[in-house]
Order: sequence, then structure tokens, then C-alpha cells
Amino acid sequence: MLLTARLLLGIGESVSYPSYNKIIAKHFQASQRGRANGLISAGWAGGPALGTLVGGLLMARVGWRAFFVVMGAASLLWLFPWIKWMPRGPGLASTKATMPASILEILLQRSAWGTFAGLFCFNYLWYFLITWLPFYLVRQRGFSLRTMSLVGGAAFLALAISVVTFGWLADRWIVASNNPTRVLKTLCGGGLALASVSFVVVFLVADHTLAMAVLIFSCVALGMCSPNLWTMTQILAGPQTAGKWAGLENFCGNVAGIVAPIIVGIILERTGQFFWAFAMTGGVTLLGATAYIFLVGTVEPVKWREQPGG
Repeated sequence: MLLTARLLLGIGESVSYPSYNKIIAKHFQASQRGRANGLISAGWAGGPALGTLVGGLLMARVGWRAFFVVMGAASLLWLFPWIKWMPRGPGLASTKATMPASILEILLQRSAWGTFAGLFCFNYLWYFLITWLPFYLVRQRGFSLRTMSLVGGAAFLALAISVVTFGWLADRWIVASNNPTRVLKTLCGGGLALASVSFVVVFLVADHTLAMAVLIFSCVALGMCSPNLWTMTQILAGPQTAGKWAGLENFCGNVAGIVAPIIVGIILERTGQFFWAFAMTGGVTLLGATAYIFLVGTVEPVKWREQPGG
């Protein structure tokens, strides 16, 4: 039943990021997209922050079944404001009417593969955090369920604050420099590089307090990348193709959601400890930084085919 529920959840949420990217690319100027993407990223980071904190405390008191019901019902509340205030209309005027690119045209872009690889590596670390971090804190660090909830909630809350901050900073920096390539590559590549190194340090530091401080810093560094990787996609793809590009990118990112928990589980089963799981996660995340810096080209709209008479 849990597997079926997770499959249904995946089917339902699969439309989200292609839709987000399409909406933001159509309704927001490039100088506003960092904040828009930051607020969305704050939502997916704030959800685990609340879920980890409240969930750990609730499960300790009432069990996991009641927690599932409460959180599942609460997640439906956003539908009411969304239906009332969701974006409508054609969006921003475009200077040229371009044809939506085909999947093959997107796959022929080197920058597309850079964004695919970057999101895969980003999500590898993200899925480690949401699937294995609570187990690591309890099993390896010896935290109680309550302490694990507080630490995990604090880490995800730091990530939520970070994504909003760096989305806003990216907008300001792009306006000031008129160089989205430098801004977005610095934040995406630099953020993943910092997150990679600091995440491995979490395992190496014996002192619990210091290790948790490094963990929170790693989440802050991850937040440098999160909103800005989607701004990069929206600029490259353009309004007509943003949804399709984001769908392909999100597919690659969610492959990490399949791979990461399985690989970590195999490593733990064979070695009995977390060292190689942390080391591999850090290495994969560092590859993501490399992809954003070297594989993605100039961050400017790709010149797709124009509509006849456009």
C-alpha cells in the first residue's frame, strides 16, 4: 500500500515542475524569476522542515498512521487559494513568436544535458537528506527521535530560508551585472561545490554540535543552487519550451530519487556504516557543480524555430 501511495503521489506531482517553469517563464521577467523560483523552492524545503519536526514529535506520541492522515489532509488546503489566484491569460508579450521545440531539438542542446546532469546530482544529495538523514541521526549519531526531529527540521528550515535569500540575490545581481551566465553559474556551481564538501565533513566531524552546524551550512549552500537552476532553465528554454525542457530535466532529476536511496541502502548493507554513502553523495554533488560550470553554455535564450510569419 505504501508503494502504491508513493506511485500515485509521483504521478500527481510529476506535472508540478514543468507547470511551474511554464508559468514563471510566461508571467515573470528574467529579473524576477529568482524570487519566484525561490518561493517555490522554499515550499518544498519548508514542507520537509515541518514534516520532520512535527512528524517526529507526532509519531512519538500518536504513531505514524495518525501522522499520515493529518499531513495528507493538511496538504490539500493549498488548493483553495490556488484555484482563486492562479495565473491566467497569455502572460508577457514575446518579441518573436517561436515554435515550441521538439524533444529531439532540446536533446541536441549541450546546455540541456548540463541542466539534466546538474539536477540529477542536486537531487542525489536532496534525496539522501529526506530518505536517510533521519536514520543516520538516530542510528549513527545516537539521537533520540525528538532530537532528530529538531535537528532535521532546523536543517530543512535553513534550506528554505536560503533559497528565498539567494533567489532574491540572483535577481539583484543579474540586474546589476547584466550577466546571467556569471550569476547563475556562480550560484549553481558554487553552491553545489560548497554543499558537496561540507556534506562529507558532516560525517568526519565527531562533535555532534559542530557536525550539525556543518550540516545546516551544507543545506544553506544547497539553497544557493536550488532556485537558480530553474531560472537557468527558464532563460535557456524560453516561454514556449520551458515546460517541455523542465519535464525532461525533472525526469533526470527524479532518476536520482530512485537511485540514491537504493545505492545508500546497498552501501549500508555491505559496509555497516555511512562513510562511503557520504563520500559517494559528496562526489556526485561535486559532479553537478562541474556540469553547471562547464557543460552549460552561455545562459541566454536558445534560438528555436520561428513560427511561420512570426
